[in-house]
Amino acid sequence: MPKSLEKTRKKITKKKGSINALHENSRDSQRLRRALMRDDKLLRVASARRKNDKPLVVRAAYFRDVVRENDSKTLEMDAIQSAIKTFVHQHDEEFNTLKKERRPGRPTSTREDLLRIKIAADEKEYETGFYLPDLTDTDNIVFLERWDGDWSYLSTLKWVRISSSGLLQHHSALTHQINTTPSIIQLLPSSLITSKLLIMLSIRLFARAAPRTVSRFATSAIRQSAPRVSLLQAAWKPAPTQATAAFSSSAPRRSKAGESDDELIAKLESELEMENEMKDQEGLPPSVKDYLENGPFEVIDTPGQEDVVLTRQFGDEKIQITFSIADINNLNDEESYEDPAMADEEENINQGEGKDFKVAPEDQIEGDQEGEASEERSYPARLNIIIEKAGKGALNIESIVQDGVHLIDNVYHYADASFAHAKTPEKLQSRQEMYAGPPYSNLDENLQMMLERYLDERGVNAALAIFVPDYIDMKEQKEYLRWLSNVKDFVAA
Repeated sequence: MPKSLEKTRKKITKKKGSINALHENSRDSQRLRRALMRDDKLLRVASARRKNDKPLVVRAAYFRDVVRENDSKTLEMDAIQSAIKTFVHQHDEEFNTLKKERRPGRPTSTREDLLRIKIAADEKEYETGFYLPDLTDTDNIVFLERWDGDWSYLSTLKWVRISSSGLLQHHSALTHQINTTPSIIQLLPSSLITSKLLIMLSIRLFARAAPRTVSRFATSAIRQSAPRVSLLQAAWKPAPTQATAAFSSSAPRRSKAGESDDELIAKLESELEMENEMKDQEGLPPSVKDYLENGPFEVIDTPGQEDVVLTRQFGDEKIQITFSIADINNLNDEESYEDPAMADEEENINQGEGKDFKVAPEDQIEGDQEGEASEERSYPARLNIIIEKAGKGALNIESIVQDGVHLIDNVYHYADASFAHAKTPEKLQSRQEMYAGPPYSNLDENLQMMLERYLDERGVNAALAIFVPDYIDMKEQKEYLRWLSNVKDFVAA
């Protein structure tokens, strides 16, 4: 599979001569789009990791400055508590200023919502145990002072949790997590996870963005087929043949193959040769190889089938995840992601509509925010997750993975686990009549976060969200090669 847009462009140019002559819906055009999406996804993953790592880096830098102000000496518990309180309430002044400047009756701004959530999360973390480098250890003070801002160096530090009551607990798991993964988003409390905070904005802003978000993820993996029926089939009948002997001076001969067969076979062989050459040069994608070797799931991939199944045993639970390569063939143009109802609002933001519409300063959208929103997204892949317990039924979770992020759509519970695997019309009809649960978006935000953590513990995490689209891309390429070979063998037979 192509790993970059430039590499794919060169291969297609070598094959076709010029990419400008490609049809927009041709396979090579789709390959170029997927390569562009893959490059974009890698940039997004790297950016997401930097964002996830930044809160811990900022925290370490703050306490390094505290140590330097104390002449690089160990701190007593009272001094540490004072430093933690200063860190927790460092945004209080800005938050209070925004509250005072907001006009009566105006909704809160994004910045004010974000600060309120962050302050509340920091205070809650401080009550149970605040993460920070151990400032009571002399060696750790030396390591912290030498730190130059590099993420990997943080694994050399000792981390502790200190609560508001003065309880100190060593936290070796945090150091281990820094060593084993580039992001510790799943281990740290919510106050350190800025990407989570961005989700928990005001209801007003969420309602404004929801229609576009839903439409972008509305790509379905449904393929319909219908029998081909000729309009002449019912009305036309072959004329009865006369029982007379045909006159011929030569013996009847079997007709030869069509004149275009050889050309078609040659073209199919050329495509096979090119595809096999690309496959041999690129090999197995690193993300797929790493997950197959170290991932917790067993991959069940049946040649010739669109669906791929992942299975594992987690305690007394049987977990099955299904996804389909059909998602890669259902990519829509950018226009399909647009929400017509939001078009007028996009035009009016920051510029107003006539003289009667004015935009408050706190509601203006900055240029970098608009740029991020308009960037192209990689295709979403749908997951159907089933978690079974003997005698307890099953949870059925429908979700989407995209850009290394896992998003839950629906969570259903069935007392009879067979309904989670329903495929017959009777079973599907019976399942539709059952109450399986409320819309996921209606659930409390903390409950949603706990459900995400529940799935993360079972292996439905960022690693899986990166693996699935890459595996879909790889399998689709394999199935295409198999299709080319089968068609060639059929024509040549």
